[in-house]
Amino acid sequence: GLAAVDAGCATVHAVNRSRLTAVELKNLDEQLITAATEGDVVATKRLAAEGASPNAKGDTGEPALYEAAYRGHAGAVSALVRLGADPDARGDRGWTALMQAAHNGTVDGVSALSDYDHGWHAGQAALVLLSLDTVCDVYG
Repeated sequence: GLAAVDAGCATVHAVNRSRLTAVELKNLDEQLITAATEGDVVATKRLAAEGASPNAKGDTGEPALYEAAYRGHAGAVSALVRLGADPDARGDRGWTALMQAAHNGTVDGVSALSDYDHGWHAGQAALVLLSLDTVCDVYG
């Protein structure tokens, strides 16, 4: 089933990464972050197949998944998680992708991440952030 396909992709990914230099890996990771940030699902999958890490973090310290969720790119979010990105990874602010998507009010990002298992605390924190933003929008 799907789990076997995901496991096979992870194996290919690990083999591809082992063949690359540190500079090549950094370049691929940066390209993957850009693709995910722009919502380019095809490029995200291709770069991961070439060896980019689905858990790559950019110069700001935020994971690719965080950047995609923040911008509401549901396709990129789903692709990254299926490629092995950790939905509970935290960026430099200490927030998960779900928390950031909720804070930014990107319904597509929250919806895409809700399909995956998250720790209770991260999910509750995301809802609190979303609630606070809603109250601030309503009451200024």
